[in-house]
Amino acid sequence: MRLYDTYSRSLVELPAAPGPVRMYFCGPTVYARAHIGNARPFVVGMWLRSWLRATGYDAQLVHNITDINDKIYDAAPGASAELAARATEWYLEDTADLGLGMPDRLPKATDSVPQIVQFIEELVEADVAFHAVIARATGNAVLTSLLASLSTRTMRVRLWRGRRVDNALDVTRDEHRRIYEAIVAGDPELARAAATAHIASGERWLRSQLADGDAVETRNQKP
Repeated sequence: MRLYDTYSRSLVELPAAPGPVRMYFCGPTVYARAHIGNARPFVVGMWLRSWLRATGYDAQLVHNITDINDKIYDAAPGASAELAARATEWYLEDTADLGLGMPDRLPKATDSVPQIVQFIEELVEADVAFHAVIARATGNAVLTSLLASLSTRTMRVRLWRGRRVDNALDVTRDEHRRIYEAIVAGDPELARAAATAHIASGERWLRSQLADGDAVETRNQKP
């Protein structure tokens, strides 16, 4: 049997028994009763673990529960923690009724909030640093100056939140895709034009975010 290995991003042959084989299957975001989309990864993961164990493998399965998420906030404003706890119990009841057993570990997102916050902070910091390098390489002094002003953690988190709120991530992905496709096509002029458009778009967006941030801070300083 060959399985897709997310670490190497390729199909790999199973090691000889007893392995070990360690598996992670993404679990549900808990805000309602389980549905067939929730059940599919659970059923596949439990079936695979059972088959591996039956054929002599040391197999373990981790299946997470996402109990902190915007969908939960939207479903129960002001009471998301209570809904998440209740929906987690629903999920455990519903999957237990399938009669397949339970995963070896069921970690919750709330068990690792400090680590998640640190990871996101590192991602945002790396993203700002990456674009600062691009800005310096293009000789865009205005954008370089704007990026340099994003040194505080508060500003970086504000920007990260803004990227999710105003669809900027989708725009950025499209701009990055155009640059990549131009490079792959071997068209330096198109790649340069796409990169220039991306830098200009980033400059406009950063200006708007910084202006909004200044406005908020001014309002907060009023007596």
